[in-house]
Amino acid sequence: MTREIQALRERLEHTESKVMDLETELQTQASILTSLQKEKVSTTDAIKSLKAKLNEEEQYSRRNCLRLYGIPESDHEDTDAVMRSHRVGAPRRPVDKEKPPRPTGIIVKFSSYRVRNLVIKNRKQLKGKHIGIEEDLTATNRILLQKAKDEMNNNSNVTAAWSTDGKITVLVKATYGRSVKKRINSVDDLKKIG
Repeated sequence: MTREIQALRERLEHTESKVMDLETELQTQASILTSLQKEKVSTTDAIKSLKAKLNEEEQYSRRNCLRLYGIPESDHEDTDAVMRSHRVGAPRRPVDKEKPPRPTGIIVKFSSYRVRNLVIKNRKQLKGKHIGIEEDLTATNRILLQKAKDEMNNNSNVTAAWSTDGKITVLVKATYGRSVKKRINSVDDLKKIG
């Protein structure tokens, strides 16, 4: 019987040794996992920051540009003959006068920011002519502005949304019937307001 007890003790000691080795390995792996999770958060933050910076730079490069919508399209048109510009989107061939122009519009690049702003300030004179003039926003900013306008239409706290120099601003309901302007940089900013 003592031999059997001795054999059981040896097995138990061997098993305890393996358990201790596994616990040590588990602690090591947990430490590595924690380190990797911290690194992932840091990398994700860095990527978000770089994307935001890239968007800012791209928007700045569009500073002197506007988009014109509703300008009739014609075959073999040369928008550059009138101004430095180009239509955006795939052309429709042949041009059908019955169909509206491409919804992506014409991008016009002005030689100076001052002239561009003068056009923006006077765009209300086109009211009723089915022609629109907007800032040429990056895809990120265009989506953000559209989401802000959608919020406005969903009866949220947002009562107006617009862009100025590529920056998206919303008007938010405040106390006593007043409103406050808030600049938003992301959908997360918009969610905090809504």
